[in-house]
Amino acid sequence: MKKEIKQIGSAMTLLAVLAAGCTEDMNVPEAEVPTGKNKITITVLPPSAATTRVIYDDSQAGISGGKALSWEEGDELLLTGFDAGNNYLGNTRFTYKGADNKFEGELVPGAVKYGVHHPSNMTLDNNGIPTYPESAQTQTADDNAEHLRKFIILHGETSDIGRTPVALEMASSILKFRLTNVPAEVGTLQKLVWTVQAGSTDYSSAALAFLSGAVTFSDSKRDLTAYLSFYPGEFGVLPGGTFSVVLMGDKTYKAETSIAGGKSYNRGKRYTAAIDGTPATMEWTKMLSAPFRFGIRTNTSNEVYTIGFLAVESCPAALTVDWGDGTAATLIPAGTSTNSELFKHTYAAAGIHTIVVVSEESTPTQLQLPKLKFTSDTKLVSVETPFLNMGATNFNNYFSGCTSLQSIPDKLFENNTKATDFNRCFSGCRSLQSIPDKLFESNTKATSFANCFANCSSLSAIPAILFAQNTVAKDFLNCFIGCTSLTTIPAGLFEKNTEATRFVHCFSGCTSLQSIPDKLFENNTKATDFNNCFYGCKSLTSIPARLFETNTKATKFNGCFNGCSSLQTIPAGLFDHNTEVMDFSNCFTSCQALTTAPDNLFAYNTKATNFIGCFYFCRKLKLNDGIFCSPENLACFKDRTMNFKSCFYGVGSALSESERGTAPRLWEYDKGTATWTIQSCFTNAKVTNGNDIPAAWK
Repeated sequence: MKKEIKQIGSAMTLLAVLAAGCTEDMNVPEAEVPTGKNKITITVLPPSAATTRVIYDDSQAGISGGKALSWEEGDELLLTGFDAGNNYLGNTRFTYKGADNKFEGELVPGAVKYGVHHPSNMTLDNNGIPTYPESAQTQTADDNAEHLRKFIILHGETSDIGRTPVALEMASSILKFRLTNVPAEVGTLQKLVWTVQAGSTDYSSAALAFLSGAVTFSDSKRDLTAYLSFYPGEFGVLPGGTFSVVLMGDKTYKAETSIAGGKSYNRGKRYTAAIDGTPATMEWTKMLSAPFRFGIRTNTSNEVYTIGFLAVESCPAALTVDWGDGTAATLIPAGTSTNSELFKHTYAAAGIHTIVVVSEESTPTQLQLPKLKFTSDTKLVSVETPFLNMGATNFNNYFSGCTSLQSIPDKLFENNTKATDFNRCFSGCRSLQSIPDKLFESNTKATSFANCFANCSSLSAIPAILFAQNTVAKDFLNCFIGCTSLTTIPAGLFEKNTEATRFVHCFSGCTSLQSIPDKLFENNTKATDFNNCFYGCKSLTSIPARLFETNTKATKFNGCFNGCSSLQTIPAGLFDHNTEVMDFSNCFTSCQALTTAPDNLFAYNTKATNFIGCFYFCRKLKLNDGIFCSPENLACFKDRTMNFKSCFYGVGSALSESERGTAPRLWEYDKGTATWTIQSCFTNAKVTNGNDIPAAWK
C-alpha cells in the first residue's frame, strides 16, 4: 500500500517536543451472512472495543456524549475487488448501517478477494492500490478529537466476504499535542504545523487547522490540547534531526528541538508532544517573516495549481507555502529552483483558496521572493498583500490575461521600487472593478504604463492620484484602451507626469466615457503623439476647447476622435496651439452625430499634410468652406505635399438639401510645386457647391 506524499525539502521554523506513545492489540470482528444476491452486509471491528474505529487511550477526550471515535451513520468503507489471480476488477463502497459495526453494499462482479479501506475517499491506481491523500484536518475546539474520525486510516483483507468478519488494522497514527505557556500574542489560532527533519534536506510536515474562533490565546488562556492523525510511513526524525511545531494566529510562534538519536513512528500508535515553553522542553520563539497572500478559485476536484514565476531562478530565502485548504504547508529551502515540483499543489475540492507564501527574510530591503508572475492565470481572483521584494525592475505582463482577478491591494508594488516598466501589467483583467489610489505610489522610477489597464472592461473609475508619484513616466500608450465601463476621467490624472510624450490610444474603445476634463493634458507639455487617443468613445458628446492648448509639441492627432459617434460639435480653437502637427488623418472619422465644425479649425497647423479620411462619413456634418483657412486664402497649402484622400467622403449625406453646408474649394487652391493626393476626397458628400467639384476629387 502506498501513500501520496508531498516531499518537502527545506527547513522551516516550527514548534514541538516529543514524548512516549502507546498502542493496543487488534480485536477480532464478528461474522455476518449475505443478505442478497449482490447486496450483502459485512461486519468489521477496528482495532479497539466494539463500535470504536481506533485504539486510543484518550478516546473520550473532548468529545461530548462519550462517543469517542465511533462509527456514525453515513460512514463508508472502500472495497477493492480482485480475482483469484490478484487481478483488479473494480471497487465498491459499503455504508454503515447504524449499529454493530455492520456495513452494507454491493459486491464487485467476479471478485473473490477484497481489500477493505477507510476513509473511502482514497484514490486508486490501475491495480486497485489505494493512495492516501493529504488530509485537511480541522479541530473544532480545544481538547476535541472528534475531527479524527474522518482521518483514521484503516486497512483489511478478506477472501470470505460477508461470511467471515473483516479485521481492520490501523495504518495511521495519532499525535497528541499538549502545549502550555503559549504566548498570548498568538491570539486567535488559525493553524498548527508539525514538521520533522527526515533527511539532511528532506522535511515532512502535517497541518491542523482550527475552526475560526475555536481557540484564542490570552493572558488567562495559555494552554492547548490538539490531535493530529498522520501516516507514520512518511514521518521520522533522522539522528540529530529537528522536530518542530508552529502556531499560526495573530502572530506566529515556533518551538523546535533536535533529537540526538532520531525518532521513528509506527502505525496504530498514539504519540504525545508536550511543550511547556521552558528550556527543559522547548521555548516559544516569535517568527519574524514576511507573507504574500493571494486568492485562487479551483473549479473541479483534484485540480492542480502551479505558482508561476517570471523565469527559472533560485529562491533567495527559505519559503513556506500555505495552500489555503487545510493541508500541510510546503517548506521550500533557500536556493530551490522555481521550476521545482514544490510550487505545485493538488486541491481535493473546488472552491476559493487563499495561498500564503511566507519568506523567512523579513527585511523588505533584502530579496525575499523569486519573481512571481501571474500571466494568464485564470484561477487568480484576488491579491491581498503587496508583493514582497523580488528585485523586479519591470512588471511587464505580470497580470495580463488574469480574467478572474477582481481586486488588488494598495501599494502592491511598494517593495519593488526599482521597477520602471508596467507595460500590459493588468491587460485583459476583465473582472477588475477598481484601482487602489496608491497602487504605484512607491514606483517613482516608472517610465512606461503602456497597455497597463488595457481591456479591463469592468473598471468603472480611475483614482485621481493614480500616477501622482510617477513623475518620470513617458508612455501611456493604450493605457486604458478597451475599458468599456469607464464613464469619467478624473481631472489632474496626468498632472504630475510632465515627462509624458505618448498618449496613443490612451482611452481608445472606452465606449461609456461621457466627458473629458478641460485640462487633462495641461502639464504634459512634452507630449507629441495623441493618435487614436479617444478612438471609439461612442458616448462622448463634447470636447473641451482647451484640451490640447499646452501641447505645443504634438505632431500627431490621427484618429484622435475616430468613431466618437455621439460627438456633436468641435470647439473653436481646438488645435490653434498645436503648430507642429503633421497628421490629422481619420481624426473625426465616423463621428456620425457631428453637425458643425468651426471656421479656421486647422488654420494654425501649417505643417499638417495628412488629412486622409479626416471627416470620413460624418453624415450630419454641415461643412463650411473656411474649415482649413479663410476661403479667400487659396495659398494656405502651397508647396506642401497634401493628402486629402477620402477627407470628406460621405459628409452631409444624411442632411436634406436645405441643411447642407459648403465644401472648401480645395480644387482651386494653389498647390505650388507639390503633388497632392485627392482620390475620393468628396465622394458621396452632400454640399451646396457639389456641382463645382471636379470629377477627380469625387
